[in-house]
Amino acid sequence: MKFKAFLTENEVNLLEKRFLPALNKMGKKAYFLHNLLSGEGIQCVAQFHKETLFDDYCISSQNEDSIAFAVDILLLLLAVRSSVSIFSQIGAAGSAASL
Repeated sequence: MKFKAFLTENEVNLLEKRFLPALNKMGKKAYFLHNLLSGEGIQCVAQFHKETLFDDYCISSQNEDSIAFAVDILLLLLAVRSSVSIFSQIGAAGSAASL
């Protein structure tokens, strides 16, 4: 297997300032794969400890309890922001009610 790439100053900056720090916070491993489904770029797969995101979780599948899925980052970000907003409103309402 071979990989060869040429990076511009801007691309190095993106890797150094954005992508690699974000991946490092999630876990120590990341896999870069050629996007075989659409052929339009590179896929990045990050592995992280379950405690990074979940207090508790359950995975069940017929493939040794392994599941892979794709996430639309924008939709996930909107869902997380929405849940944070709802949670903060509930917390504020609870604080006002206890006064």
